[in-house]
Amino acid sequence: LFFQSMLVFPTTNEIETMDVKSLCLSALKKRDEAYALIKLAIATNITSFTCWHAYGLISQADKDYENARKSYQMALKFDKENMQILRDLAIAQMQLRDFEGACETNRALIQHRPLPQHWLSFAASAYFSRDYNLAFKLIDSYMRTSKNLLPPELNEAFAFQANCLYSAKKYEETLAFLKTNEAKLLDKDYYLKMEYQASFEMKNYDKCKSVCATFLKRNPENFTYYDMLLKANNIDTQKATFSSEEVASITKILEETKKSFPKSSAPLSLLLKYTQGSDFAKTFNEYFKGGSARALPSLFTNVKNLYDDPKKVELIEEVVMKHLESLKTKSTFSDSAEEQDPTVQVWVLLYIAHHFDAKKDYKKALAIIDEAIEHTPTLVESYTAKAKILKHMDDQEKAAETYEIARNLDQADRYLNARASKYLIRNGKIEEAEKMMALFVREVNGELNVHEMQCMWYELELGNAYLKKGDLPSALKMFKYVELHFNTIYDDQFDFHYYALRKGNINAYVDMIHWEDKLYSHKYYGSGAIGLLRCYLGIHELKTKPSKTEEEEKKLVGIEEKAPLEEAYKVAEKAVKHHGNNPEVHKFATPVFIEKQQWSLALKSLLFLKSDKETFLSQADKFLEQNKKSEKKSPPEILAALEEAIAKVKGQSQYHYPSFITCLLYTSPSPRDATLSRMPSSA
Repeated sequence: LFFQSMLVFPTTNEIETMDVKSLCLSALKKRDEAYALIKLAIATNITSFTCWHAYGLISQADKDYENARKSYQMALKFDKENMQILRDLAIAQMQLRDFEGACETNRALIQHRPLPQHWLSFAASAYFSRDYNLAFKLIDSYMRTSKNLLPPELNEAFAFQANCLYSAKKYEETLAFLKTNEAKLLDKDYYLKMEYQASFEMKNYDKCKSVCATFLKRNPENFTYYDMLLKANNIDTQKATFSSEEVASITKILEETKKSFPKSSAPLSLLLKYTQGSDFAKTFNEYFKGGSARALPSLFTNVKNLYDDPKKVELIEEVVMKHLESLKTKSTFSDSAEEQDPTVQVWVLLYIAHHFDAKKDYKKALAIIDEAIEHTPTLVESYTAKAKILKHMDDQEKAAETYEIARNLDQADRYLNARASKYLIRNGKIEEAEKMMALFVREVNGELNVHEMQCMWYELELGNAYLKKGDLPSALKMFKYVELHFNTIYDDQFDFHYYALRKGNINAYVDMIHWEDKLYSHKYYGSGAIGLLRCYLGIHELKTKPSKTEEEEKKLVGIEEKAPLEEAYKVAEKAVKHHGNNPEVHKFATPVFIEKQQWSLALKSLLFLKSDKETFLSQADKFLEQNKKSEKKSPPEILAALEEAIAKVKGQSQYHYPSFITCLLYTSPSPRDATLSRMPSSA
């Protein structure tokens, strides 16, 4: 009733009433009215802290965190000790990654009201500001002032302090701290990881090996532990090639762990990565026989990374073909007299089909998989493999039909249903795909609730299918959903800035901040951004056409974007920032930057396309043409760099960037971004 009365009497000029009414309008999604009213209230009394606070809350609800921060700062000028405003400001600053500002705000909160969550918030902001000593001391104050902390809360506090010491590169102190507080650190995985990292930095490799031994006893299937063990033996596992001495050392280590954990498959898989020649053939033979006998569905998937090495592929083919021939004639493996179960043959055939598919020998792969289906017509994996081969042969129709057979063999399998839908979409049968998805997904308001479920693979597939059909409005809608999901995920962290610390989960909170900072680097965002750019460029091209056909007019029906190029520019900037190494992103970002006359950005994207000569030269011509007719001319150094790049690409000689372009391509990140990239994870 109170809220209703606020709306019944719109002419009142009482400041607090206007503030509350503006907040009510904001909650009712009447955005423009809310902003108009709160601005009127501020104009009426610019020194009212309630007006500025309300303005900040409305901006915050509208996801305008920068304006919210400024509003809270203005409110604090007129009421410096308001706890609620201080807390709202600290949260907005963390959302904007203004860690230094958050430190000062949290300091004020502590002075006025030293609650546990305020100590933790101050410690987190100090950690992200790289003031690790302060963060460590703040946790001491938190534990000293907080009464009756539970063991899990103490574990969080001590783990965070260990992370602070490690981040400050105080490795010896880190180890001493861990040893002193071992009983209170309940998360033993975290304890061991920190012990390993600190010992490794101090080059205490014997201690590292001891920690790895403990890790492997806990879980001998974790590949990360083997990687840590090899590093502790001074072997760089990130290298592309290894010397014979290194291979011998690696083989010895893995063979020893294999003896210690005979049931573990991880050492065998790793041996395949590092061994060569006859040693590789012997190891692969053991892996292949064991996996085939156990009917391991992931037999090929586990080793498909080996197919980058042609020599290993030859050895693999030699081994598997011998076994297949022996199984057909004697029902035994080629090097064994033990008779095998008839089902082993079908798994061998399935592997060989995948093998030839990876070699792009699709005819042979298809013949082998048909043999596997004839041998065992009820094996789902054979039909999914055949569908994949047909997809690689670009026969989308038969691929979809084959996957439908696989789905019908197990109609209760949600994964098969989703994959079958995907194959139908790629075959252009969108309506059939939606009906199939509806078997496992309920409808909301006559539409599948895949958007509510944030099912991005489905939206991306639909968007690309609509683009292929030239249906720009439908494609744009799907790609916008993908962008919306990422924005929602990023915005959702706002509620956790206070909640996570109130619950004492400071380490999980630190991990969340690191994860959110890398959110837009996910491949789905990159694919969605490319789709959006294609749509916006298509719409812009159609709208700027002097005369349109009837079909082109239909394509624009339902499109609300009045300035598609402006929207495209926003997407292109973010896509290039987070997917700068993806040439496909630059391919569609370049024309946007050219149209917007952002010459520096356009050149930077153009140079990423130099490997695609045709696209590079086409876009370079557009760059020069647009620059010629534009009032905002490109700087001479950018033009000179582009002309030099064109000459190099046309001459097909190896291109070396001028020093000016090197600066463009490898511009250092901002100090804040550099700080984040160097910070270790807390868990």
